[in-house]
Amino acid sequence: MNNFTHLNVHTEYSFVDSIIKTGQIISIYKNMGIKSLCITDLVSITSFYEYYFYCYDNNIKPLIGAECFILLNGNIIGVILLAKTKIGYQNLMLILSNSWRYGNIENGVFIKLYWLKKLFKDLIIIINIRQYILNNNGFNQNEFFFIMKNLLFIFENDCYLEISRINLPFEDYINKKIFFYSSKLNIKIVATNSVKFLNKEDYTSSIGKVLLNQEEFNNEELYFEYSNEQYVKTYKQMKKIFYDYLESLINISNIINDCNLNFKCYKFDLPKINVKKFNIRKKIFINLLKKGLKSRILKKNKKYFPYLNRLNKEVVLIKKLNLIDYFLIVTEFIIWSKKKTIPSGPGRGSGASSIICYSLYITDVDPVNENLLFERFLTSERSGMPDLDLDFCVLERDSLIDHMFDYYNYFHTAQIITFHNLSAKSLIRDLARAIGLDYLSGDRFSKSIPFSLELSMEDIFRKYLSVRSFISSNEKSLDIWKISTKIEGVYSKIGKHAGGVIISKNTLYSITPILFDEDDCLTQYEKNILQEIGLLKFDFLGLKTLSIINLSLSMIPEKSTGEFNIDDFHTYQMLNNLETDLVFQLESHGMKKMIKRSSIENIYDIIMYLSLFRPGPIQSGCVNIFLNRKNNLEKTYYPYKDNNFIFLKIFLSYTHGIMIFQEQIVLIIIAFFECTMYDSEKIFSIMISNSFKEIKIINKIFIKKCSKLKLSIYDSNKLFYLIVAFAQYSFNRTHAHSYAKIVFQTAFLKANYLLEYCLANIYVDQLLGIDLDRIIFNLKTIGIFFYKPDINISDENFKLYKKGILFGFSVIKFIDDDFIDRILYYRNKIFFYNNFEIFCKIFSIFKIKNKKVIENLIFCGFFDCFRINRVFLFINFQFIYQKIIFLKKEYNRSLIYKMVFYIDYSNLPNIKKKILNILNLDILNIEKKLLRFYISHQPSDLYFSKLLGFFNFNSINRLEPIVKNITIATPKKKLFFEKKINIFRLFNNDKIYIFDRYSKYIALPDVEISFSFLFNYNKKLKKHLIVKCWNTIPFIFSIGSIFYVFTHNIKVLTQSIILLYNNFNFTGSKIFFVYKKKIFSTRICVKINEKIILSLKFLGVKNFTCFFCSK
Repeated sequence: MNNFTHLNVHTEYSFVDSIIKTGQIISIYKNMGIKSLCITDLVSITSFYEYYFYCYDNNIKPLIGAECFILLNGNIIGVILLAKTKIGYQNLMLILSNSWRYGNIENGVFIKLYWLKKLFKDLIIIINIRQYILNNNGFNQNEFFFIMKNLLFIFENDCYLEISRINLPFEDYINKKIFFYSSKLNIKIVATNSVKFLNKEDYTSSIGKVLLNQEEFNNEELYFEYSNEQYVKTYKQMKKIFYDYLESLINISNIINDCNLNFKCYKFDLPKINVKKFNIRKKIFINLLKKGLKSRILKKNKKYFPYLNRLNKEVVLIKKLNLIDYFLIVTEFIIWSKKKTIPSGPGRGSGASSIICYSLYITDVDPVNENLLFERFLTSERSGMPDLDLDFCVLERDSLIDHMFDYYNYFHTAQIITFHNLSAKSLIRDLARAIGLDYLSGDRFSKSIPFSLELSMEDIFRKYLSVRSFISSNEKSLDIWKISTKIEGVYSKIGKHAGGVIISKNTLYSITPILFDEDDCLTQYEKNILQEIGLLKFDFLGLKTLSIINLSLSMIPEKSTGEFNIDDFHTYQMLNNLETDLVFQLESHGMKKMIKRSSIENIYDIIMYLSLFRPGPIQSGCVNIFLNRKNNLEKTYYPYKDNNFIFLKIFLSYTHGIMIFQEQIVLIIIAFFECTMYDSEKIFSIMISNSFKEIKIINKIFIKKCSKLKLSIYDSNKLFYLIVAFAQYSFNRTHAHSYAKIVFQTAFLKANYLLEYCLANIYVDQLLGIDLDRIIFNLKTIGIFFYKPDINISDENFKLYKKGILFGFSVIKFIDDDFIDRILYYRNKIFFYNNFEIFCKIFSIFKIKNKKVIENLIFCGFFDCFRINRVFLFINFQFIYQKIIFLKKEYNRSLIYKMVFYIDYSNLPNIKKKILNILNLDILNIEKKLLRFYISHQPSDLYFSKLLGFFNFNSINRLEPIVKNITIATPKKKLFFEKKINIFRLFNNDKIYIFDRYSKYIALPDVEISFSFLFNYNKKLKKHLIVKCWNTIPFIFSIGSIFYVFTHNIKVLTQSIILLYNNFNFTGSKIFFVYKKKIFSTRICVKINEKIILSLKFLGVKNFTCFFCSK
């Protein structure tokens, strides 16, 4: 029993068919008493590192292997490769890496026979001949014998044939063949069960995962064959199945005894830059430090000796830890990025506390001037590489990663793999489609499930009645739910870490296997494992704000150096006026509240606010205490009045008695525990970890140390737990310094170069593919004026024009770069387009395939400069276009140019009737459909122009307004941890007009955007009054109307509903019926005119009310 295991086991890392997790199979093996584990995923050993150390902890022997496929003359032979020793493990990695690099074709990933000839040492091969025998091309016995003899010659005694009895088609016939070939070729047989799931009941769930993956490739048939016997069986069950050939089970024990892999973590072996000798590299490093430090200090006019002393201390430590090559690697790609004008951040994390990083231009924060602790970044006791996270421009990050591949080549560089599992909603939607449920019912099922990152599917089933009712209504939905509960959390796809890059000195294949996914070279191990096996990892993080700063600086010639005046008056004035929209990390409502309570006076206030504005300090009340003490409204204690420890003043004086930064807590630990910096970091990590046993031990030591200060046990205990409490939500000071610099840069650009900064925001959103409606709305609220697009002024993209921003041609849908180039080329040639006729004449020379683009240009207002109605232009263009197509059949292009004329067909009686029915608001709605935002003007402008100058609306017998100053609350977009909390954004004192009487003299507006009010019936006034309003953000600059039809008779109600449904429209006013004091929604829009009102009165509707909302 001790020498038995399943040799063909797939886990979730196979992605195609298995639903087994490594933790689950180890616990089952432990219960069964199986003392060895072998996982053989498809062309992958990703799970090996995960289960290797866990097996040793549970006294289980780990075996490493993978299932691969040999491709020979169009025929496939399945094999399992197992590593006997470390040499076998390295050979296995090379075979798998080569298969992904060179054998990755459309049908799958395959290995070649000559790779096995080269890399056979310390490998065991188990051959599965089922697919070869059942080949569509026919079974060639001579070729088969040739392949088998080759494999026997290569592997000798380490060659086995695989036999399984799992009720697959033609299984008895194939097993007879296996016995025949084993006796003829003298090859030993191994019994396997081809395990894909844990229990027999999980078969349907396993097939569900197979269908999910097969459905992506649109295959009608499954590539592999499956049965309900492919679960984890005990030794007794396997013995019953193979009672007639027990030697196949004995061979398993021989394989287990042969495989003895001792896996150890590698040491860091850093790759080198293109300088071979170490002495030369050392000199280069010191010269770079000296030059960089001199240039930094000369600019600031500061004393050289404090910087030099600290530099010497850091250099001694770096030489001791052999990290010169590490810093040279970093400086190489930093210098390259500077040459290519790729902006990098001022720093991130504790890396900015090093003067070496500052001298090499890796970071831009002066650690000596800011008094930052280098020991938080690196100490002599700390093993491993320093963790340097770097921010780069999000637009240029990919070019930096490409440079790393070019410099160190593909054999030494790879990106990091990530694994993704399906969420509950997407899992159910995909399963419904794969199983055969119709799309609508599958979509309804997925929509009934609430989105939650915390709740499992079992919790959702218990909590939500809508889910239970949907499952009970349909048998198929119940099956889908059962399958999805088993598949939930299982990995389904691989992905790529956006900025993670791995570098090695030797070839990566000897340390980690790689795979290729759509031309991306990825590691098979995750990022946490890669550092432990001795690989150098870099995180190139993309920051959108850096792209915005760089773009805005490129538009300002006098600010090309990128230096900012820290004491700029206009910047602090803007921040203290709460104009923090579009300012990095200061645009939230909570941050505005903090600034309102206490103004920002210098950059150190920004550092404090960034460190305090987080959930921990806000919930604990530290923010209120800090602001009160800063404004001298409260006396400063260290830290509290009840627990005032005056000796903490040395550490907490500059933060008004509150422990805000991690550095403060680390220094307090050093002072009380009398320990080194490395030990204080360990104590700090224990305080954060919340492990009660370790905290109690530290507490006892702390009480002993406090006895020197003559503190009682009670006071020292209080002080210790205060430090622990503050440690939970303390912030990294160096990180706050780095990001405060970015905050100030964005604020400075907004205060002094507003238009350039706003234009840079638009450009970056455009390049990242983000919808522009949000940013344009935000810029309009700031007060930026947008000029209408103009065929004679607009360029390819947005541009600065006078004291505002002008729309460009790139806003238009379906427009390509060639078409824009043509427009601009001919405009520059003739200076400008005089009229629409000249524009059509020029474009008649070419084949006008882009008819839709010109129509979009018309309705987006590019031809408004000719002062012709857009509808007229659209109709006349149809005639011109037909004329050009007709003339092209008979005449030359030069003659067509002379024969094209602009004739106004809009005065024709048939066309004029149609044009008169089109309102300006309809044209605006088309504009919004094309662009998702209004360009020319808002719908409210058309309406309020009719009411200008009138104060008493009763005098003109039009409308009776009731003005209410109420607060409108709109739901705020919640974060994943705020799902249970209702958060609303408030708009105070917005005027909502409620119009009670309809006037036939004023055409009411037709608005396309949907919105809803909550009405409350007031008995005294006998009127419906608005209590709440939802989705109000689109209506701050637009208007809407709702009609209430009051009826007392069911016949009148049914007839009026039929009438309104016959006049259904996509735009118009929303209709609600009030019958016996109950409100019914029709969910339709109707364009209300005099005909409809008269017909409603004729049917018997006595009263109808219009509710109108505007700002």
